[in-house]
Amino acid sequence: MFAVDVTVCRKCGGRMRVLDVVRDPDDIARILHGARAPPRPPRPHPPGQALLFPC
Repeated sequence: MFAVDVTVCRKCGGRMRVLDVVRDPDDIARILHGARAPPRPPRPHPPGQALLFPC
């Protein structure tokens, strides 16, 4: 959309690759705060519902 190739390093021009995709807000906060954030207990799922994607 903006003609920016996110797979090219701005410093050296080398190719970059995706190592991991982080979607959990707690994991994102831990990464952004340098792993200093204490982990939160897992959120319980509502009773009577199947847990399709375990944490």
